[in-house]
Amino acid sequence: MSTTSDANRIIIFDTTLRDGEQSPGATMTLEEKLEIAQLLDSMGVDVIEAGFPIASNGDFESVAEISRVVKNAQVAGLARAGQKDIDRAGEAVRHAKNPRIHTFLSTPDGKAIAAFHLPYYSTPLAGSIEFWREKKIYHIHWGVKEY
Repeated sequence: MSTTSDANRIIIFDTTLRDGEQSPGATMTLEEKLEIAQLLDSMGVDVIEAGFPIASNGDFESVAEISRVVKNAQVAGLARAGQKDIDRAGEAVRHAKNPRIHTFLSTPDGKAIAAFHLPYYSTPLAGSIEFWREKKIYHIHWGVKEY
């Protein structure tokens, strides 16, 4: 039996429950989201991005409930690079077996690298990130989205 090293491992990061719902006519009930999350988990998906918890109370509740029922996959809540977003995502995924906060900066073209150095983001975010690490949410992923 061969083993795959971490360097060669492909991680499946599924955004169906967040991105998929943004498609026209694709709104899902909580029950449908739970069914899909459990199916993705049983299929061996590594990370399930369950939603954008700060977007609405309904999204928050969906992410929180998915976090409670998924047994193997990491459950991620999407958050913009702001303390309120990160805190809301952390609250939503805190009951997950393997919680994750997927954070992004939305920047104009050419400003992506500089955005990480802005004092506006660095000080409050450092405190928020440290708070969630103390709560055992170790997977805080950063990304940049250019518009």
